[in-house]
Amino acid sequence: MQLNDQSNHTTIWYELRQLVTMKKIILLLFCLVSLLPLKAQEETPASLTKSAYEKIHEQDYMFAIRLFNQAIRINPSFERAWIGRAEAKNMIAEYKSALNDINQALSINGNNPKSYYLRGEIRLNLKDYDMALSDFNRGLAMKPEYPDATAGKILAYHFMEQPKEAQSILDQALKNHPDAPQYYYAQGMLENKKEHYEKAIESFNTAIRIDPDYNKFNVLLNRGVSYLELKEYDKAEEDLNKAIESGPEKASAYHSRGRVYYELGDYDQAIKDFNKSIELNPDNDVTYFNLGMTYFRKEDRISACENFGKACSMGNKNACRMVLMQCGQIKQ
Repeated sequence: MQLNDQSNHTTIWYELRQLVTMKKIILLLFCLVSLLPLKAQEETPASLTKSAYEKIHEQDYMFAIRLFNQAIRINPSFERAWIGRAEAKNMIAEYKSALNDINQALSINGNNPKSYYLRGEIRLNLKDYDMALSDFNRGLAMKPEYPDATAGKILAYHFMEQPKEAQSILDQALKNHPDAPQYYYAQGMLENKKEHYEKAIESFNTAIRIDPDYNKFNVLLNRGVSYLELKEYDKAEEDLNKAIESGPEKASAYHSRGRVYYELGDYDQAIKDFNKSIELNPDNDVTYFNLGMTYFRKEDRISACENFGKACSMGNKNACRMVLMQCGQIKQ
């Protein structure tokens, strides 16, 4: 009996040790598994598009475009990715490509007022004002309370040289929505056109006060132009520097800052900015003329006349006059 008891005790002890060991192994495995990194969730068009919009907010438009590209490759029918890519391209002045993207979005869903608004904005940048106005109206037909589209409509009439129509819509819009920054930006644009630069600055300031991030590039650009016309060059330069930070691929900001440097007599810096503007937009005759004038001030008549000739060939009458008066004796 004693031997049997000893054998039983030994068996029980062995089994207990085995059980404890097994529990330790299970606990160890659990700890190891808990330390392993979680498997990354598979990226989807929706998650990629969300990340891309975050990059747009950070003004990293090229990264945003790459993310939208991935979303579109995964699902070519994902409307939001086409819209987002059009927005990003519009911000870096790739207007024709942006137009293709928003047209694709509209082919997927022709009932989205945002797409019509965005296409209108792109067409404004392409100076296709009649078609832009048509797009803004289509967006407003779907969504009557749409400040972006209403402001776009005001600007379309403004660029079409129809100030009465623009002002009428603006007055009603401000009455209905006195806290919409879109309307104060549009008001600033109309005041600049009328050469009421102090009033324009007040309007742009109000837009910034309501929403500092609203249409940041254009608000800063046009307030900078207002200061430039008032010969407040330090303030103009400050605004245009900030505009370039928020829209580094926009030719208009470099052109306007070039004008500031020209007025300050910093011709070398003006030349750099005008050349950068031409690099981004080689179709602006005024930039070639201003570059010619800058070289003329530096007494570099050969370079001046080269740019006057280019501007003249594009239809700039002031440049043609400079060619006649200053470039006849230049040997090519």
